[in-house]
Amino acid sequence: SITEGRGTYLGEGFVLPALEALNATGGATKYEYMNFGWSGQIPSRYTRRALNLLESDIKPDIIVIPAASPNPVTDGALTDAAVSLLRGQRARMIAAARANDTIPVVWTWLPTNTAVRNYGSSDSKRVAYNAEVVASASRNTLVADTDAAVAGSTSGGQVQLASGTNADGIHPNDAGNALLTAVIKPKLVQAARRAQGGRRRAHSSRADTPIHSI
Repeated sequence: SITEGRGTYLGEGFVLPALEALNATGGATKYEYMNFGWSGQIPSRYTRRALNLLESDIKPDIIVIPAASPNPVTDGALTDAAVSLLRGQRARMIAAARANDTIPVVWTWLPTNTAVRNYGSSDSKRVAYNAEVVASASRNTLVADTDAAVAGSTSGGQVQLASGTNADGIHPNDAGNALLTAVIKPKLVQAARRAQGGRRRAHSSRADTPIHSI
């Protein structure tokens, strides 16, 4: 529901709008996009879906994956064990992507307002985890720091979504999605250029570069 939007209208979210903008201005280069996630997914489920996708006959050039999700923790403090589980799931998706010559584009864990998820000072674990994700970026694993794009003030030790970027304390609104789109679009361009550089034998031209999101 964050990647694709809450279903208010077609084309909501931030990954698809970024690709639509690239298709509108990219000349002969066009991008195909498929969404393989759904609203409310917990990380263990979208990790399995990512692995199933990568092991299938559909071999994407690029896969867009979240570093984490607010869905497993409905209330209360974040724990080291929960973050460690997220770290392992992210590592599994990235390893599977690399094994299948697919470039992963990872986006960082967004803030959630206290009224929706009361992490309190344990939100520092989310912040530290995101710093780790950003530091892990490499030529073959790109990272879009979406957290930084919409992070606002801190209350009770917990970072809130920036004012004007959301309507419900957890989902970005149009203004928030515009900020996220601006962050992920250059990463998609980088990933597509690398995919077009011969990583995927199945595609014979620059006009055939599928991008998938989980």
